[in-house]
Amino acid sequence: MELKKKQLEYFYMGVFIAVVALVFIMNSTNYLPYNLVVIDNSDPNSMWPTYAQGDIFILENKGADTFEIGDVLVYTKSTGANIIHRIVDIQIINDEYYFRVKGDNIFGNTAPDNLNSQRIDGETYEQTLIPYSDVLGIMVLRVPEIGHLSLAIQNNPLIRSITFIIAGALFLAIIFWPEDDKEDEDEVIEVSLDKIKAEIKNSITPLVRFFKPEKGSPIYRLLILIFLILLLITPMFVASFLSVDYDYDKTGIVDVTFDNPREIKEITKGYDFLFVQAKVNFYDAGGYFESLRAFDINVYTEKGNTSSLISHTRWETLRDMRGSVITGGSILIHADDIPPNGTTLYVEIPFEIQHLFSTETGLYETTFVLAY
Repeated sequence: MELKKKQLEYFYMGVFIAVVALVFIMNSTNYLPYNLVVIDNSDPNSMWPTYAQGDIFILENKGADTFEIGDVLVYTKSTGANIIHRIVDIQIINDEYYFRVKGDNIFGNTAPDNLNSQRIDGETYEQTLIPYSDVLGIMVLRVPEIGHLSLAIQNNPLIRSITFIIAGALFLAIIFWPEDDKEDEDEVIEVSLDKIKAEIKNSITPLVRFFKPEKGSPIYRLLILIFLILLLITPMFVASFLSVDYDYDKTGIVDVTFDNPREIKEITKGYDFLFVQAKVNFYDAGGYFESLRAFDINVYTEKGNTSSLISHTRWETLRDMRGSVITGGSILIHADDIPPNGTTLYVEIPFEIQHLFSTETGLYETTFVLAY
């Protein structure tokens, strides 16, 4: 294949512009909330352990009617701060969509978000319903850790100023870069697979020389190959070696406990509810290529009777969850469905475990007595 020198210059210029754009984005993440946000509070943040500080999220907003319970939603508070929490309830009031959300952290977020409280007729009412107008979108893609660069730039005025200056200088260089003579532009450069292979070979030659002795033997190279393979697959067995300290021999949900129910009176009267935080303990028994992907929490007043379902919430993640992890699930029972105090409730938690090329399902069942 033959390319003109000018065509290659266009390619290099495109990469150059992309780098400049990246610098500006890293400097201005907080100003681009409609397509990109970053968790900026330190761990354990309100979504820990599901997501960590520095995770960047790409958001999508196709309309309120496309949002579902379990989606991770980003909304803006009156203070201007962006909040990244999970949808636990959806309400439609006068044809307008409202959402209740809660962080996955079982210690700092024990109830749905409370935007403000009011005293009405001697009782405390909370505003937990978030209007769709305050919503930026739901998470559709997670880029782990790269947000630390953005945070480092944004939190340090000196670095931020320097990077802006560099980005500005690069931008000016793009505009005022002198053009080559017409003859140089028409110069034809041959691009072939052999040339690309030669460039790659030249790049990795120092690495090859490092592993290849002056008078190497097949046995020496075989030992190196075995060592590298063992190095790669060792993580597959690390968790199973550690599992001797635990009683669990199978990947899945091994325990669920429940906080005391909390009665919440909503400022929008008629939407009061009972909230119970479920602490879900998941354990990975040693598979390097398996992790918890999602679970539902279904609560019934009668065992095995699907018509007695009074609560359903969902949890899912775009992050690989491995080892022993406790995350927060939610049980939300609307006022009209709250059973009498002392009622035994039946909980079914179907869960999904993601393997390398397949998904495995399981079911955890338990009960708890309602005491509020």
